[in-house]
Amino acid sequence: LDAGRAAPAPPSAARAQGAALSQDRNETCALALRANPPTCALAHDLVLLHRPSQSQNEWLQIAQQPPLEIRTRTRNENRTFSCVVAVKNIPAGCQSASVQLCYATEPSVLISTLGGTLSRPIVNDSITFDDLSISVASPKHAEKEFVLRIALDGLSAGAASLAHTAPVYSTPFYAFSHKSVLKRRREVS
Repeated sequence: LDAGRAAPAPPSAARAQGAALSQDRNETCALALRANPPTCALAHDLVLLHRPSQSQNEWLQIAQQPPLEIRTRTRNENRTFSCVVAVKNIPAGCQSASVQLCYATEPSVLISTLGGTLSRPIVNDSITFDDLSISVASPKHAEKEFVLRIALDGLSAGAASLAHTAPVYSTPFYAFSHKSVLKRRREVS
């Protein structure tokens, strides 16, 4: 061996070292995910997007998620879906919450195709959005999935900027206009 080179570690020591590095990497990734929620919504990432840090904060927790597949409304038929949010320790000045539609992969991009009553009062520590609908399907948005973004109304500017009062997000869902589109999507996936 060269004087400057160390002898290779025995295979069992190398495996143990690799396992320790892997555990450190996993812990680092877990911390990063908590600090920066994931913004991808591929089917295999649904678990990441449904983490408690996404679906709840200090005051809001999604009690009933929207369906994973939602049929869009038509001119003749208004197909609706719902989402229920539990409210804990209602902050002063907050009497309602609002819902918005955004891309699961880009939660900062708001989509204006959500219909229904988009602001609801807090009643018995919960908020029920029971008449939501979508007018444009995912294929018209490059096959992107959507999420609902729910935030309390009436928070002061200082309180609204705190991380624990950030909006909560539903699990991602796919909006489709016709059953044949949904069938094609399932065959591709």
